[in-house]
Amino acid sequence: MDPNVASVEERTVALMRHARLRTFNEYREYFGLNPIHSFAELTDDEAVQDRLREMYGHIDNLEWYIGIFAEDYPDYMMMGWTMTTMVAHDAFTQALTNPLLAKEVFNVNTFTQKGMDIIEGTRSLEQIIKRNATDPDAVDASFKC
Repeated sequence: MDPNVASVEERTVALMRHARLRTFNEYREYFGLNPIHSFAELTDDEAVQDRLREMYGHIDNLEWYIGIFAEDYPDYMMMGWTMTTMVAHDAFTQALTNPLLAKEVFNVNTFTQKGMDIIEGTRSLEQIIKRNATDPDAVDASFKC
């Protein structure tokens, strides 16, 4: 690796700073999550806590991009609550404006009768996830914490 060429991470952080993105806590608050009050609340990894404290001083100075990767999450999740909330918000708001929902597109000619039957018979997100899972019996889709 050429030490004179910035890594993808370095370029991403530079771009984020140039765009003047809000802090990690400001994004949490915008998406309805409580702000966190310490680096220990963000991660159990003491070495990461120490490095973040050294770099940012106070949790309210933590950059969004750094925070989403430093945030701990349970084994059953693939990312922390902040990013999970942001992705869910994006997915659900985009679903409602999807062109597939337009009358001219949302019909049997686009989806076939079998497709329309599947769509009309779907009553939960869990059904969609199970239908697309390799092992549907292993799926437990829930919004309960």
